[in-house]
Amino acid sequence: VQEFIGSVVQVAGESIAAPLQNFQTWCYGKGDFCHWIDLFDHFDAFFDAHVKPRAELKIQDTKSEDPPFPRESCLEILRVSSLILENCNNKHMYSSVEGDAALNARLFALSQGPGGKEEGLGLVACASSDHHEEIRHNSTGTTLRFEFYEEPKDQAAKDSISKGSLQVINIPQFHSYPGKELEIAQKLATEHKVPESLRFSLLARIRTAHGFATLEGRRQSVRIRLLALVVLLQSNPDHDDMVAFFGNEPDFVNELVALLCAHQTVPEDIQTLALRVLATQSLDRNRQLNVLQAISAGGHRGTLSTLLQRAVASLDSDDASGTCSYQFVEALLSLVTTLCSSSSGWTSLTEVGLVPLLLPLLRDTNPKHVPLVTAGVRILEAMMDLSTANVRTGDSDVVVSLLRDLGGLQDLVDRLRHEVGLPPPDTASSSAGSGAGASAAEEPVQMDSTADNKGKRPEVQHAPMPYANRLLTKSLLRVIVNTNSPPGTNARLGGLEESLPICLKEIFRRAKDFGGGVFHLAASVMRLVLYNDPACFPQLEAAGLPEAFLSTVQEGIIASSDAVECVPTTLTALCLNPQGLERVRSSGGESCESGALACFVPIFTSRSYLRPLQGETPSAIGTGLDELVRHVPALRPAGIAMAIDILTAICALGSAPMKEGSEGTATPAASTPAAAPEPMETEEAIPAVTLEGAEIAQSEEKPSGTAAVQGLDTLLPECIHNTSRMLESMLAHNDTARLFVEKGGIQLLLRMYSLPGLPLTFGGSSAMHMLSAAFRAFIPSHAAALSKHVRSELHTQLRKAEECARGLHPEGLSKSSSEACKAYVGTLSSAEGLVNLSTSLVRSTPNMLPELTSEGMEVLQALGTAQRSSHWQLALAEHAQAKIKPSTSAEASKDLSTAGAAATAAPGMPGATTQAASADGLSGETPME
Repeated sequence: VQEFIGSVVQVAGESIAAPLQNFQTWCYGKGDFCHWIDLFDHFDAFFDAHVKPRAELKIQDTKSEDPPFPRESCLEILRVSSLILENCNNKHMYSSVEGDAALNARLFALSQGPGGKEEGLGLVACASSDHHEEIRHNSTGTTLRFEFYEEPKDQAAKDSISKGSLQVINIPQFHSYPGKELEIAQKLATEHKVPESLRFSLLARIRTAHGFATLEGRRQSVRIRLLALVVLLQSNPDHDDMVAFFGNEPDFVNELVALLCAHQTVPEDIQTLALRVLATQSLDRNRQLNVLQAISAGGHRGTLSTLLQRAVASLDSDDASGTCSYQFVEALLSLVTTLCSSSSGWTSLTEVGLVPLLLPLLRDTNPKHVPLVTAGVRILEAMMDLSTANVRTGDSDVVVSLLRDLGGLQDLVDRLRHEVGLPPPDTASSSAGSGAGASAAEEPVQMDSTADNKGKRPEVQHAPMPYANRLLTKSLLRVIVNTNSPPGTNARLGGLEESLPICLKEIFRRAKDFGGGVFHLAASVMRLVLYNDPACFPQLEAAGLPEAFLSTVQEGIIASSDAVECVPTTLTALCLNPQGLERVRSSGGESCESGALACFVPIFTSRSYLRPLQGETPSAIGTGLDELVRHVPALRPAGIAMAIDILTAICALGSAPMKEGSEGTATPAASTPAAAPEPMETEEAIPAVTLEGAEIAQSEEKPSGTAAVQGLDTLLPECIHNTSRMLESMLAHNDTARLFVEKGGIQLLLRMYSLPGLPLTFGGSSAMHMLSAAFRAFIPSHAAALSKHVRSELHTQLRKAEECARGLHPEGLSKSSSEACKAYVGTLSSAEGLVNLSTSLVRSTPNMLPELTSEGMEVLQALGTAQRSSHWQLALAEHAQAKIKPSTSAEASKDLSTAGAAATAAPGMPGATTQAASADGLSGETPME
């Protein structure tokens, strides 16, 4: 993206069209408008320099001549802008609030016609060739009539609410008026003193009347009207203006539908625009009813079904003369998609038999028609979503039942098979060596199931799936999910025992090529099939589907929030069958205690997974793991082993910078082989190395000490934050929390507060608060053990802080070495986090306060010592700053002397006098006293 933007930005002037011509199709993945801001800023600069200063835009009769209009460059900029906006999120950033009102005013002027249907100037009459002779001499259409109020001359009149006198421009037979339209507008605006705000409306009327005598002129006027309405209806138009528009033309919607019926006499591009206007009108629920009534009532009944049948059939036709254009089919499917968004539209479309009309689209394998097939599948998905309301009331699911009866589910799976790159079923069966569903195309990626190479697969390079095909694959999987998800759907695989598992297996094997969303949906299909009938596991096992999923999980899940979230629930579905449970437990190998759950260790300790774990993903994973160990108690030890491994890996990660011989370098993040990032992403893949049982990602070249520590400072808190959120949800059950405590989980969690690699601000960070929240799972049943461990760790950190304070220079931190300062501040930060945790436990459980006051109040005394030490260091720091910049303020001197007196009350502190002092009440008493 940046390379293309750079090639455009470096071109100045009207030569900008040349590099833009190379950008004809969208070749990226899911886009984000933020990536293209520099390019659009360059477009704005071009318009400001070459378009905005033109005098002709003001429609004034001026003697100055503008240079030739940069038509080619403007068209290329608009085309590329449209292509980018159609494929990007956050496109709302492109709109400009300041220009909305002016834009809507001009669009409203362009949407006005020469007259209404009553005057014989309706849309059909103007666009149809049958009405040419009877309308060409219509005096109303060829007359320029423009009414306006003249602008007040003096300022007082302008400030008043009164209007000037009414002015009328009336020129009959305007089609024979000499001159170009813009020149005529400039001349009439000057002669009649038309206000500047109304001159564009005058130009629009001139264009309509000037070309009305010819058929092509009238059709061009209709095109401009419809295009303006398409944009206006999506630009938050003024409500009063739209009420006035439809009030002046009450039959406008019926006229649009009539254009669709006159396909022999009206050009197809005008019909396409009529469909787009109907679709944009249907976005407003208040006007959608008018569209439905116009389509399904009166003489237009059956129009939509006829158009759909003709459009879908034409896509597969070899006769170019009788086919519908791509744009027409796209606009028609857009209208149907909009109508499917409401219950009334769903009812109307169900009555016209929409489902059988869309099924032939699934068999269209033309690569250019992939977006059309995607739109058709999304319509089926929307129909099925609204159909679930009937299921809740006790009725059958009409759409799902009809889809199954018509063989639609088989068509969906066959199309899915085509999208994932597998040959058709007949080709696969003819080339199969043995077993149902095996195909020659699968041989290169067939998993080696021998004892020595179990879980390994040959290295085969596959091209990533194009973005349009990925969207289609997602839509196909969602519809297949909906066909298995309604209550009462207990058919095993709906007769698809051979074809569907092969498709899902291919998706699992090539998860990195298909992306996390497709992987998630494929896992959802397998999960729902197992939920509906766990006894079908042997069939899935025979097809190699569970093995493919578990191998993909073991080798490294693609870095996607959808992919990592679906793993716990899918494992739960596999464990519903005893054979599946055994597969899950043994998938990690004999030496791996956590089995398939070991995949979460690198997920929560890797930099490449930080983005997928944003938001609620860690909590969702923890909830899924909690559900897994609740329903499958045999996996509870594996789940706890996984959690212990994650904490151990984080401890190893946080201790790495402090190891002997590695000073100044840090080991950044844990990672497994993850999918290549999307084309729009900017992160780079990070290879993996092993560190104390955990896979820790490390850059190919060792970073410098400062850069490495900074990278660890950002990674380690994120790992702790995500792991804490996961554990908070996972340890909700008492049995799970008990086993976690028995395995030493509390000690590992407490160790998170004092890792050497933590940033010095960790004690007050959100990650620390989330870590403290994870301890709430132990309060109901393990409050005593928790309080004891917290007290011990807090006392240890306070003692370390006291030792580090003795190692500081007598004149404070400014004179101490960087190592001593970091050690002192780091122990205080760790103690801060533990103090916050202790405060929370004091409020939550009665066991904490007795622990803090036990053994002669050693903890509270150490806390008071740390407090006085920190005050003393603050006073020394202020004193050192005052020496550098002497303060002339008496108040500042007083504060400094007060702080110094308070600091002298801390006996034994570095740099403090040994004489007793009692300033500010600090005379050696404990904070409790």
